[in-house]
Amino acid sequence: MFCRVCGNTEFYSFLNLGLQPLANAVLTKEEFSSEKFYPLNVVICKNCHLPQLDHVVPPDILFQNYSYFTGHAGKTWNEHLSELARILSEEFHIQHNDFVVDIGSNDGTLLQNFKCRVLGFEPAKNVAEVAINKGISTNIKYFSLDNNVMELAIFHKAQLILCTNTFAHIDNWHELFCGVKVLLSNDGAFVVEVPHFLELFLNKEYDTVYHEHLSYILVQPLKTLGRLFNLNLYRVEKLPTHGGSLRLFFGKTQQIEDSVAIVKDEEFKSGVYNAESYTTFQNGVDRLATDFAKLLYQFHSENKTICGYGHPAKTAVMLNYCDIGLDVISYITDLNPAKQGKFSPGTHIPIVSLDAFHSSPPDYAVMFPWNYKKEILELEKDFINNGGKFIVPLPEVEIIP
Repeated sequence: MFCRVCGNTEFYSFLNLGLQPLANAVLTKEEFSSEKFYPLNVVICKNCHLPQLDHVVPPDILFQNYSYFTGHAGKTWNEHLSELARILSEEFHIQHNDFVVDIGSNDGTLLQNFKCRVLGFEPAKNVAEVAINKGISTNIKYFSLDNNVMELAIFHKAQLILCTNTFAHIDNWHELFCGVKVLLSNDGAFVVEVPHFLELFLNKEYDTVYHEHLSYILVQPLKTLGRLFNLNLYRVEKLPTHGGSLRLFFGKTQQIEDSVAIVKDEEFKSGVYNAESYTTFQNGVDRLATDFAKLLYQFHSENKTICGYGHPAKTAVMLNYCDIGLDVISYITDLNPAKQGKFSPGTHIPIVSLDAFHSSPPDYAVMFPWNYKKEILELEKDFINNGGKFIVPLPEVEIIP
């Protein structure tokens, strides 16, 4: 394999999560027998230090019938996207005739907040059709020079090109940056939001590793990537979303701000670029996974009822790595109608609506989307007040209350 930033072929081993199913590929019963598992291992480039998977599942398999819809991701995330659109519209003085492009636009939830001409690129047909039905222009294609980007750039230049939590899904970053360079206006910005690998590294957030996330983001390798295409990484903002994320701004003419060096220095001081620290990471993850599994099996042995609360991709990763199945967790709730009535990848635990949780509350509920802890605790006050308890698996196993 070749590093997708620098082309190097030598890597450090970092995290091995074994064979895993595709985390967003929820199943029907008829699909159980044909389910496939793929290696899920993170390695780190010895040259530029980009963390990345050593096995790439073809995107046509990953996104052929995608079950993640941004509009069903919860109030906190939708408010975040609305605020992002507002902030960027103000800073870049977006007017009615300006042009904003979203790469991996999903169901159009972000683009619907802009008051200008918009275009989404979304390869998952079932998801893109939701955006189209809302009146949001969407190409059911990958973003590349071959898929209309060159032709589009002849007639339009984008003031903003966005890529929120899909950047790490893209295998060929060089092709991506070629397209961005052609389409972006001289004073525009390519704005990327992505989980920060530093948080994964410090907090052992192993559940954020799955097959769609081909790369894990640090500032130094992204600076290197941008320079290759004369798109300077000129600003870095730290965000609380997804357990700790970055908002990265690339542009052609902007002055590089102090924030880039500040976050890069924070990364270096943490030891994330130090190969010696990689050898202990796997042991730390194994300890967390073992503690979590032991706790659930203990409650199960005490005849306590346990369900899962929320089925983001991290749910499947955690359950499969910890070897926790239907014998322990009776069902998993999720707000997304596309997941309800189906089964969790690998473990085949049924996914249901919140009605089951509210009508017959369990003794314990595992809060798989732990990064939305505050919102969930606010929503489920009655569950707690009636004696129910949440198990929060990361960054340390916690029982609330």
